[in-house]
Parts: sequence; C-alpha cells; structure tokens
Amino acid sequence: MSHESSRTGAVIALQRQVSWLVEQGAVRPCFVVRTPGELFDRDILEAFEALGPTRLVSARAERIRRIATNRLPGWTSRGLDLLCCVGYWVRYRSVSAVWFNTVMNGPVHYDLTLLEAPRVCHIHELARFLRAYLPAEWMTAAIDDVDVWAAVSDPVADMLNFRYAVEPGRIEILPGIANLGTSPLRRVSQPADGTPLGGDGDVTALEASKFRVAAIGPPVPRKGSDVFLAVAVELARRGYRDQVEMTWLGGAERTSDFDDLVSDVEAAGLAGMVRVHPARTDVESLYADLDVLLIPSRQESFPLVMLEAGAFGVPIVTFEHSGGSAVFASWGAGVTVPYLDSRGMADAVISLMGNPQERRRLGAASRAIVEQRFTPDAIGARCDSILKRVLALPRRPFRARLRRALSSRRPS
Repeated sequence: MSHESSRTGAVIALQRQVSWLVEQGAVRPCFVVRTPGELFDRDILEAFEALGPTRLVSARAERIRRIATNRLPGWTSRGLDLLCCVGYWVRYRSVSAVWFNTVMNGPVHYDLTLLEAPRVCHIHELARFLRAYLPAEWMTAAIDDVDVWAAVSDPVADMLNFRYAVEPGRIEILPGIANLGTSPLRRVSQPADGTPLGGDGDVTALEASKFRVAAIGPPVPRKGSDVFLAVAVELARRGYRDQVEMTWLGGAERTSDFDDLVSDVEAAGLAGMVRVHPARTDVESLYADLDVLLIPSRQESFPLVMLEAGAFGVPIVTFEHSGGSAVFASWGAGVTVPYLDSRGMADAVISLMGNPQERRRLGAASRAIVEQRFTPDAIGARCDSILKRVLALPRRPFRARLRRALSSRRPS
C-alpha cells in the first residue's frame, strides 16, 4: 500500500480501513510512504509503522533522484529507474496485491511496475483536481495498469467511467470511515472564557453565545478559502458580526496560503469574527462545539471531515454540483446553494441560525446517515470485499512487467 505521510482525509481513511482489516486478521500490510514536504506529519508515519513494515521515501531522496535522472544521459537515467524497480521487486515480490491509495503517487506506481501482483487504486480526486495536478501520461499509464478502481464516491466513479473510459465493471465504491468512537449524540457545551479546545491549545473555545461555523482543510482556492472569507464579509455586512464566530482550521503555518488567509481576514477587518488555525489532531473538539460545517470547496470527491462532523450531528452547507459533499447534503444531511454563491451560503447560515429545529433535524439526519452507512464495520467489510476480488485475479507475467518498465518512464 502506498500513500503520503500527511494529515489529510485520504491518508486517515486508509489508516482506518487497514486498521479494521488488521483487527479482523484479514491482511498483513506493508507500506511505501512518501513525505510530502511541508505537510509531513510524524504521527501519521508512526501510525503506518504501527500497522506494518513501512518503507519511507523522503522528500530529499526524491529530489536527489529527480535531479540525477534529469542530468544523466538518457540510457543512464533509464538504467537508474530500472535499478530502482528491481530493488522494489526484490523487497516486495511476494506480496499478494498492490493497493495504491491515490493515483497521484505516479512515481510509486512506476517503482512497483515489476511486481506481478494484481493492483487496485483508491481514487479520492475529481476531474478538476486531476487536470490541475496530474500529468496526462500518469493517468493514461494508470488506466492500463490498475485492475480495480475503488472510487470514494459515485461522482468519482462517474468521472472514471465517462471521462477516462474505465469500464463500470472495474469500479467499486469505497468511501471513508467515520470515527464514531469519540462522537457524542449531542454536542457538548463549551466555556465562553477562551478555554483551549483539546490538548495543544491552538484553537480557543468559540463563545457559547455565538453561532459557531467552521470550514476545515488547507486554505487553498480549491478548498474555497476565498469563498469562506466572502461568506464572512457578507455576514458582517448584514449585521451578524457579533452573532457569528467563524473558524478556518487546516493547513500548515508559515506557508503562503495560510499567511494569505490570515492577512485577508485582517485586511477585511474581521479578526474578531474569523479565526484561522493550522491543522491539529484533536479536531473532534471543534466538531463538538459546532453549529454548522461549511464546505465551500469548488470540488470535493467525498470529504472525510463531512462524515466526522456528521458523527457529531452537525449539518453541512455546501454548493450544488460540487461533488460528494452535494450528494451527502442531498440525503438530508445539509443544505446546498448555487455553485460559488457566497451570498447564498450566507443566507443558509442565517436561516439555520434562526431555525434551531431545522438545524437539529438536519444534524440528526446527518448522524443517522453516518451510523447506517459509514461505520468501520460497513466500510471495512466493503474494503475486504474489494481486496478479495483483487486477490482472485491472476498474477501478471514478469516478462510483461519488465517490458512495461523498459518502455515507460518514471514520472518526475
């Protein structure tokens, strides 16, 4: 299994799924984990190591290899790539199946080319993200190389089918697991005196007298940090500055995106209304004190934060046609507004603020959906079923894998 050691939904989903499988005695996993620079999280890496043998591919090693590959003559560069493939084959040639937790790890896909085991790719991305960040040749190679696609939601499955011509018979639906272990049926009260939420004290308690709204994720345009700020500006303009407390939680401090959002909040004169905090481990403390979760993303496959908030009975407000979050809201777990309509999103917040009965109804529906569809047993069993399907496929001839390694290039 491969992924990055970052505190993101896809990684946490993988760990929860594998943890369930290990508890059931269904798998003996080993991992190839990449460090993604500023998003590297030591706790995530240690969680992988606790589940099974873990090979860490550091960002520094990746840079050195990329520089060497680009500067060496063509035949030497290809030889270096093939040598790395052989090294991975020696280490992992006995594995029964290969699980790629994202299509984005193109270098790992190439490095594992020689393995004869059938392979599955769990894809958490939608077309907009893939077009922006995934070289076309990566996806083309993956389409030919992956036996079964595990799509995190129906919108992702539709994208694979209609945009990339993946046959429906090769696509399975595998959403994330909601963590119900620490989620109360009713949200708890929090003090209004600035008492820290959780252990590290990065987020202070929202005032109990205020309506509490949050968005969670890296503060980047794809996640709608600009839209979130526009909603705050609209609420302040309509006179709700002192009635609403808004929190953006996510990202890494001292990065340009994080600093830009902090600066924009200050420039808009909203520092007393809007709080910006980096990613943290005890996010459940925020869910427990929340009235509404905003998902202002331009496109979401099926965000894990949505399920986690649902476990606490928190309704969501999101955009129509934005992917998995709109599907979740359509099940009765929240409200959708026209795409990129920040005023409409502000209207929805105001409406829910003035209608506690509707808020409770949506929150109860959100909790019920999570309990019925996204428990560890439900999703773990689904993951187990997909693995059994992959394991039933024939192994691939080594000569064919070798020809593929010789005819393709490792993504840089």
